[in-house]
Amino acid sequence: MGGNVVRVGDTGAGQVAKVCNNMIAAAEVSVLAEALVFAEKAGISQRNLVEAIRGGAAQTWALDNRAEGMIEGEFDPGFFASYMYKDLRIATDDGEEYGAPLLISSTNHELFKSLDEQGRGDLDFSAVMTLYEDLAGL
Repeated sequence: MGGNVVRVGDTGAGQVAKVCNNMIAAAEVSVLAEALVFAEKAGISQRNLVEAIRGGAAQTWALDNRAEGMIEGEFDPGFFASYMYKDLRIATDDGEEYGAPLLISSTNHELFKSLDEQGRGDLDFSAVMTLYEDLAGL
């Protein structure tokens, strides 16, 4: 599965680490979608934006691996949006249990819930872009 094996703690800690990874991935792709739609609404080419910010402080896995597909409207699943919704539901439930504030992940949970409820859960999680496009009238 992966080349890097790290023992993160006792039984159950691996699940927490997996959820933390997906919390970060969801945040990256959600804000990338938000930025791409904002750029378009402001009259900036989405491709030019990506080229301009690549290599800078905004460099992320999502920028490297999902931006082009998002711009093209290609959302063939690599990781289903419905799976991201499930993992963010686990995160928000666990955050409540542990008393950890999950402000951004709670918002992302609602975004991915909406995506799933609109019948787009079988698309890649980067299809969260379609929600932003809908809201922006694109």
